[in-house]
Amino acid sequence: MGNQPSKWQLDLSLTYATQVGVYDLLLRGDIYNLFDNDSIV
Repeated sequence: MGNQPSKWQLDLSLTYATQVGVYDLLLRGDIYNLFDNDSIV
């Protein structure tokens, strides 16, 4: 037990990091798609 985080804490942080990463990629993807469309047209 000591300093080791419990399994649910690890799962929670992983889930949170994954969600933030996915939203970040989606937001960046939307921005990049706008730029790509402008350059293509």
